[in-house]
Amino acid sequence: MKFWRAEAGVEAAFERLHREDNSWEVELDFESPLLRLVRQDPKQAEAARRIAYSPVTVVSGRGGTGKTEVVTAALEQIEEKMKWKQEEERDERGDSLEDVTTEEEEEESGKDHTTRKTSIVLYATPTGKAASVIRKRIGKEAHTIHKVKILFFCVCVFYTHKVV
Repeated sequence: MKFWRAEAGVEAAFERLHREDNSWEVELDFESPLLRLVRQDPKQAEAARRIAYSPVTVVSGRGGTGKTEVVTAALEQIEEKMKWKQEEERDERGDSLEDVTTEEEEEESGKDHTTRKTSIVLYATPTGKAASVIRKRIGKEAHTIHKVKILFFCVCVFYTHKVV
C-alpha cells in the first residue's frame, strides 16, 4: 500500500506512452538469423512482436524460458532498422559524416575507447545479473531499472536546479 501512488503514476505514464507514441512500430523480419531461435516458439515470436510495436514492454517468465533471447534478438533487429532509418534521413537532409570518427581512426590516434557498442536502445533489467547477461550476450550497455531511475532523477535535479 505504501507505494500505491507511485505505482499508479508509473502505470499512467506507460499508458500515455502507448496512446501517444506511434513512432516505435517496427516490422520484424523473422527470417533473419537474429530471430532464428525466436521464430521456432510461438510465445517467443509473439513477445518479439509486442516489443516491436510498443515503446515499453515487460517480458517475464521463469529462468531458462528464453526472455533474454527474445529481448536481445528483437531489439538488435529494431536497432539496426532504426539506424538505417536515421542514415536515410541524414542522407535526405544532406548531412555530412566528415566529423564522425571511426573506431579504426580512434585506434590509429591512440584514443582510448570502450569495446562496447553504442546503442540507441536503453536496455533496462530488473536485476544486475540480467544486465550482465545482456552485456555479455550482445556487447552493449545494460543497466538495472533502479540505476536508470536514479540517473533520470539526477538529470532532472541537475536541470531543475541548474547545478554546474
